[in-house]
Amino acid sequence: MRRRSKARARVLHPRSHVLLRRAGALLTAIFLLFFLVFAIALALAPRAPATPDAVSSIAEMESFFEDLVAASHPPGLSVAVVKADDIVYERSFGLADGPAGVPASSDTVYRWWSLTKLFTALAVLQLQEQGAIGLEDDVREHLPFIDPTFRGDPVPPVRVEQLLNHSAGFRNLRFEVLRWTHPADATGPSADERLMESFERYQRLRAPPGRRGYYSNYGYFLLGALIEKASGQSYENYVRERILDPLAMRQTDFEVTESMRGHIATGCHPLIDFQTIFLPATGNLDAYVREFSKGRFWLDPFHLDANAYGGAMGTVADAANFLRAFLQQGRLNGRPVLSPETVRKMLEDGWIRAGSSGVAPYSLRRAGMQHGLGWWVFPAEGGDMYEHTGAGPGFATIMRLYPEDSLGIVVLANGTSLDRDGIADRLYELFRTQ
Repeated sequence: MRRRSKARARVLHPRSHVLLRRAGALLTAIFLLFFLVFAIALALAPRAPATPDAVSSIAEMESFFEDLVAASHPPGLSVAVVKADDIVYERSFGLADGPAGVPASSDTVYRWWSLTKLFTALAVLQLQEQGAIGLEDDVREHLPFIDPTFRGDPVPPVRVEQLLNHSAGFRNLRFEVLRWTHPADATGPSADERLMESFERYQRLRAPPGRRGYYSNYGYFLLGALIEKASGQSYENYVRERILDPLAMRQTDFEVTESMRGHIATGCHPLIDFQTIFLPATGNLDAYVREFSKGRFWLDPFHLDANAYGGAMGTVADAANFLRAFLQQGRLNGRPVLSPETVRKMLEDGWIRAGSSGVAPYSLRRAGMQHGLGWWVFPAEGGDMYEHTGAGPGFATIMRLYPEDSLGIVVLANGTSLDRDGIADRLYELFRTQ
């Protein structure tokens, strides 16, 4: 019996390997065919009109915006330009809700994604002014469960300033950005629960603290927890009381408030887009897709489980108020959110060279991109430029600040594909001398 069994094993074993090799080859062929078809579809998919290299008038700029929304790249767009303490330009284009035909307006509420980090950085600097946080503090003084290592070895103290300028070495969140969400009409896990379930995975640093600015949503997630510990309030309530209320940002929040209802932009995402393959990472895509129309997913409102790195939503007018405060030495209509000295610190201190990351490709690093205390900094002889962008399912955003020109720019859109930097460049060129 044993000899027959062994003989049978010798006969079947090679066949099983042949079958496995054939199955593997078939799966590989299917996989390659899928990506070939997807790549061809992506190459043939309708594209947004190219941003002009220059514009000579506001009318020409607006004509380009009309072309963008006519092509639904994006469906809706709201723009504001601030000079000193005045909003000198504000206009919306296209549709806040494409399938329903609802036009975009100054009241339209867009998801801001990573523009939220500017709130978080501002809150930390407020707490530093109050003496509750020191920028040189070891983060472990406030969050003692944090125990980071690099290549298996303990690291020097991780400073609060290093979280602000992304030089702490923490890795970026990956699919958690998509998974740590829940529909607006549901309740998700709390930020504390997300922190407790995740921090052990993020203890292994990408780089030693202080080496380079490697963009990290996780670092700002930790700053949100630090704000809660130092203030004794939830992150959301602290921002509402200390930033949104003084700056009269009444249509900005982390959840859909009663006054926002009827003004929420419907985020959309094209089916044929390289980011589409990541959407299933939400874990339950059906809960977020309201409908599929004209080659696009249209999304229901959703909230983030943890807000400090990307949970804010608001209007273009509110975003303009935020920029006005920076151009007015930390105050708006007589109400301060930062002292002039701390505004200077936020803009001028703590710069560190940007390392390779999803938000700092080679082209931006070649342009001298620095990570500052919340803002990204692009030094220039004529005056430094400060910027932050936001991007995620359904929305794309950008804020820019030119202190030497007393100029601020904000663009909010309910589509994921947008040449934000090109648009901001043209707006700057138009308004810097007006």
